[in-house]
Order: sequence, then C-alpha cells, then structure tokens
Amino acid sequence: MNIGENMKILIITYHRVYNYGSSLQAYATLQAFSKLGLEAEVIDFVPKRYQNYSSVKQIYNESCYYHKNIFSRILSTAIKIPSYKKQKKVFDLFDEFLSLTQRFDEKSLNNDYPVADIYCTGSDQVWNNFFESSFIPEYFFSFLKNKEKCISFASSFGKESFEDNDKQILGQYLKKYSSISVREDSGVKILESISVPSIQLLDPVFILTKEEWLKIAEPNKYNFKYILVYQLHGDSNAIDMAIELSKTTGLEVLRLSNSFHQIGFYKSSFLPTVNEFLTLFNNAEYVITDSFHGTSFSINLNKEFFVKYPQKFSTRIKSILKLTELEDRAVSSYKDISLENKIDYSKVNEIIMRERNRSMDYLREAIDLG
Repeated sequence: MNIGENMKILIITYHRVYNYGSSLQAYATLQAFSKLGLEAEVIDFVPKRYQNYSSVKQIYNESCYYHKNIFSRILSTAIKIPSYKKQKKVFDLFDEFLSLTQRFDEKSLNNDYPVADIYCTGSDQVWNNFFESSFIPEYFFSFLKNKEKCISFASSFGKESFEDNDKQILGQYLKKYSSISVREDSGVKILESISVPSIQLLDPVFILTKEEWLKIAEPNKYNFKYILVYQLHGDSNAIDMAIELSKTTGLEVLRLSNSFHQIGFYKSSFLPTVNEFLTLFNNAEYVITDSFHGTSFSINLNKEFFVKYPQKFSTRIKSILKLTELEDRAVSSYKDISLENKIDYSKVNEIIMRERNRSMDYLREAIDLG
C-alpha cells in the first residue's frame, strides 16, 4: 500500500441528491483527507432514484414514496417540475468544488470500478433503507472484487432501529470494513446489537472551521437584519415560529426556499447557490430550522438558533444537540423560545474542537498513517 501523499482514497457518499447538506458534507470529507496530505476523490455514483434528475419520470417515481394516491402523485409531480429543474442547475454548479471521478451508475460501477488504496463510505444517510425499501449495496462497496481496504466516516442510518432481517443484511455488508464510524449515537447502538464495533463522530461539515467555510462563501447581498428560516418538512411549524419571533424582535423573516410553493408573504431566497447558503446562515441574527445540516451550520457558525424536530429522521438532530449540550434549542412552538437564554459558544466550541480532533485521529488510524 502507498503511504502518505501517494495514497489514494475514493469516497462514496450522497453528493448528487441536490440538497445543501449533501453537497457540503461531500466537500468537507474531501477537505478532511486533504488536511492529511492525501489524494481523494468522490466516486460520482448516481443511484437510480436520482438518475435523470428533474425529468417527469424521476419526479413522479420519487413522489411514490410520499403519496399513495395516483392523483396526488401527478399533482405533486406537476408542482415540483420547475423547482427540480432549478435545483439541478444550482447544485451542478458546485461540482467545481468537488473532486469527482467519471460518472457511474449501478451497472458501470460493478463492471469497472475505479482503483484506489482505500475506499471510504462517507457521511449522510448512506445506510438508510427507507427510500429503496432495501439498502443500496454500492454504499457498502458491494462492487469491490479484491478484498480492498474499506472504512466508513460518520456514516448514517437515518433512523433509530431496524428489523432483525435488516440487521442480518447489515452484518453481512459490514464484514469487509476494517474501521467503522457513524454519525449518530443511535448508529453505535444499532451496530452494537449485531456485534459490530464502531465509534460516533461528528458530521464531516464540522471538520472545517467557520473561517474555512467562509472562504468559499459568496458575498452577502442582503442589507437588512433577518431571521433565517430553513424548513424542509411540511409537518414543521418553523416558518410560523419565525413570524412570531419577527413580531417580538422587529427583524424581517428571510426564508431559504427549496421550491416555489414555499414562497409566501415574507422575503425568500429561492434556491441560492451552495456558496450563498453559507452566507445566509453566517449573516442571520437568528436561525429557525427543522434540518440536520441547518442545525449543524448554525452551531458551527455560532448562531443563535432554534430547532423544530421533524416527524421523520429527527434522530440525527437529537444526536448533535445532545453531543453539543444544546438540547434546550429544540422547541415545539414559539412559546418555548427564550431570547434571554443565549448560547455559550465558548463551551460549545470546546466540544466541537475536541470532536474535530477525534475525527482526524480516527482517520489517521483508520488509514494507517501512523
């Protein structure tokens, strides 16, 4: 095996799912290996669900996960077409910040996969079986043929538990890994239940400091003070809480909108670039979100923020709040918000620095840098 600067790492992760967190965690993972002086690339693998993104067929197929009624699926597809086309354009622009291999689908990846010294399953919900009703084998390096070295870096299951048959499948898939780290404490418990050792690490976005993130942020184009709302879930009341907070503080509400139907009677930043996303968070007076990466960037950029847990996939948010001792930032309604209760970021930043160092130590040991 090559050592140090000659070693090549290939990462497989969700980087082409057209959302801000996925793009930025992929960038951060590449930067983590770069900090170690290694050559790293993301395998440009596109799962079936995201192939031909923004096409009518792709949007309709995705709507099947959320709508049982065919008429609801058709209506949902029609509404989403303009937003999905804009999403693809916006997120493809961020490719220039990512080191990518050639494009692969399931067939081409299994037939002729790229060669490296080490293969790393990255972060995000790569080990979730919700959308496909089964795990995606490629995220467990099912295509490797020669017992190559495999590790994981803060991988996520996106849920707290699995059925016994799913656990059995996981146990088989994970046999090839020499080192496993997961993003949530619930992930450690899942693996403990099948006797697979692992450790919990922060999401890769925390590997980079505030100053490092702002190096790729775009200049601010808003000249007013605002409460930023980053709401991804329809069952959330984040925007309602922001409107009430606006009445108390006199600050304007600025909603980071992923789709046309989220634009309302308040200022909106509709599908800003990934680089603008960082600026929007950094310049906010307050952030109200129901998003994991919205929470993560609020913490890493030292913002005053409040979180509304979504009904699904809230485990990852609860985990990061617990780790940073910020569980009091989770609120159910505006009446739970206390403006006098400011965050002591000197304490939080100490935790982040400690966990950042743990992550880098893990990577050094996992890839055997000594």
